[in-house]
Amino acid sequence: MIDRYLNWQRNDCVCGREHTIETSLVWIAPDAIDELPHALQLLALGRRGAVLYDRITRAVAGERVVDRVRSAGYTVQALELPDRRGVGHPVCSVEAVAVIEAELEPVDWLLAVGAGTINDLAKMVSFRRSIPFAVVATAPSMNGYTSSIVAILEAGVKRTKPAHQPLAVFAEPNILAEAPARLIHAGVGDLLSKPVSQTDWVLSREVLGEYFCPLPGELVDRNVDALFDDVAAIARRDPAALGRLMETIVLSGFSMALAGTSSPASGGEHLLSHYWDMGRYARDQAPLALHGTQVGIASILTARLYERLLELESLPAPRPLEPADEAGLESWVQARHSELPDFVVDGIIEQSRAKWREVRAQDERLEALPASWPMLRSMLADASSTRHRIEPALAELAAPVRPEQIAVDRPSALHTLRVCRDIRSRYSILDFLARFGLLEPWVEDVLE
Repeated sequence: MIDRYLNWQRNDCVCGREHTIETSLVWIAPDAIDELPHALQLLALGRRGAVLYDRITRAVAGERVVDRVRSAGYTVQALELPDRRGVGHPVCSVEAVAVIEAELEPVDWLLAVGAGTINDLAKMVSFRRSIPFAVVATAPSMNGYTSSIVAILEAGVKRTKPAHQPLAVFAEPNILAEAPARLIHAGVGDLLSKPVSQTDWVLSREVLGEYFCPLPGELVDRNVDALFDDVAAIARRDPAALGRLMETIVLSGFSMALAGTSSPASGGEHLLSHYWDMGRYARDQAPLALHGTQVGIASILTARLYERLLELESLPAPRPLEPADEAGLESWVQARHSELPDFVVDGIIEQSRAKWREVRAQDERLEALPASWPMLRSMLADASSTRHRIEPALAELAAPVRPEQIAVDRPSALHTLRVCRDIRSRYSILDFLARFGLLEPWVEDVLE
């Protein structure tokens, strides 16, 4: 399945855009690390590279990777990213990028050994240096390995930045199977959000006329469906099942690359997760929990909102856009996010302004939706039964399924549901319900 999309291009898609996948090699096998020199030769990379890891992934695979590549005659700079003070692990931030760039010697390629944070940092640094990068995955913990974007903390706000895809991905199923349970839970949670995030993308097309393409969803649908059936084997740490999980993670990253946006795999549920991160980061300089773990919980909440919405036989008339004019937007955002530092709120104002202008420009489309509700409801039907699949799957893994299990108390969860839509210009079920006056009366119910 993966092989057919390597170095893939398509210019006859129904969406009218040309699609490209830059990744040339995906090697998920017991000998993946042993074959690194052969892979570097196949990829025709230069003889001088750098390997990036942290203190944990150095022991898991980093030292072995460096030794294997050096033994084949390559010159390798080994870079260990320090833990952020008070956190206990690295954080993907502009500050961490600066640390790596200051130490990185002139090299032909960069190889990341790790999972989400290390991969994103290597992706961003290599993109800025205009050199190729590859990754040795040490955990199936998120779906961003093969995407062309990076989620990074900048001035306290989680932002999505353009980057490039890895030239190659390597993973050994036995190493994946030894990853801490919380990392595996996070990878499953990130992938199981796909039905609700995909539905949010459809919603943005219908409300705002945004670009949409069915191809990214088709690429990963079958694998995500199979993932629900594979949960028991994943819980047993079956290496073959972990290998299949990694394949689905790779395909999910490809889906975002094809779309040119994270929309196929990131909707309102990701806004909830990012807002939890921003609040904790502003307070403690640390994420609350692993991204995918938070996304899994948030997907249950947004799926519940879709359930409530799809029960409606008719849609009420939309309410006036808040705030009523752009001049009042700054004070409106400040009041809604008063618990965050001013420099974080400034970033939210920037994103809110972009969304406000886009929504205002499409007011006529929104006002016409109640008349076409039956047709729209059928388009959103994929999200209607999602919670009844996600929640049992995560529970079977003994993964968190409620906000309080990751130290998000009820008042904080309610507040996040009410305001997190402000932090990105992306349109989601949260924006839709707020505009029709349905979000506020429903947030209490979805937390029950």
